[in-house]
Formats: sequence, C-alpha cells, structure tokens
Amino acid sequence: MIFNTDIPKWNETESYKERNLYYKLFTGYLFNEMIPEPTLKTRSNYFFNALLDIVNSEKTSLRCRGNKEEIQQIIMDVAKELTLVTFDYHPVQVFENSDHGEMSDILIWSKGHLISIECKFKSKMKFGKDYTQVQERIKLVSKGTKKIPLQVLLMTQKNWNGSFKYQKDRKST
Repeated sequence: MIFNTDIPKWNETESYKERNLYYKLFTGYLFNEMIPEPTLKTRSNYFFNALLDIVNSEKTSLRCRGNKEEIQQIIMDVAKELTLVTFDYHPVQVFENSDHGEMSDILIWSKGHLISIECKFKSKMKFGKDYTQVQERIKLVSKGTKKIPLQVLLMTQKNWNGSFKYQKDRKST
C-alpha cells in the first residue's frame, strides 16, 4: 500500500514530506530488489514505460524538451542496464569542488547513463533551485562519470498547470 485514502483525514495522518511518497513508491515497490514477484525487471519497466509514454504523448499538458529519439534511447538503455537507484544524491559526495546542493531526489544509474529525477508532490517547482542549479550539478556529474544524463521533473498535474499560471502572471507584471 502506498497511501490508503479510505482512512478519514488520511492527509493529516500521512507524512507531509514529499520524500515519503517517492520513498514508498520507488524504494518500497518499483526498485525494491527484495520483493520476489513481480520481478524487479517487471516493476522497474512499469516506470520506464511510463516515461516513454510521456515522451511519446501528443498531449500539450505533457512536456518533453530535447530530441525525442535520443531521450527514448536513453530510457530504453537504462531499462536494460539498470544498476543502481539512490535517493537525495549530492554531487559533493564524489566531487569535492561541487556545491553542497542536491542533484536528485531519485538518481538512477546505469553503465552508460544517469536519470536524475526531481519530485514535487505538494510543493511547487522553483525554476532556479529545482531546474537550473540541478542541471549544472547534473552536467558536473555527467562529465565526471562519462555518463549520458537525462533530467526528469516529476510533479502533479496541478503543479504543472500552476507553473504556467505563475509564468503568465510574472510576464504581466
């Protein structure tokens, strides 16, 4: 169970921390090697197939920036050669000259690639902090490890729609 919404006031009893959701979902199920069935490969493919669906979607509410074929190839390669999933990754762990900021809420490593995922469930995405600064850290780690990166922003539809309203409001002032 991830969240039992049948419990009265479940949102008051469940942790308000966003990491609680992605820990439960990604660690507790999708990438948990200790769960025998369905297999880790089957479960992780649920996630990678969902990413491919987003890349291939024609919906205007879903967004993919960059060369779709290259992005599809990265996702398919990582799905085949998945080696490690870690959480709350900070590049300073390996690269001393890095700032102390976080690069990934969820970081998926493979032999030749990395997928850095920033998750926003309840809080809003901040362009500078959650996108630009993270992207600079991804570039540093990618160069240092010689892995091809993919940055993923994972947020609710409400937050996605709100980001457009915020951009529109900023342009009008």
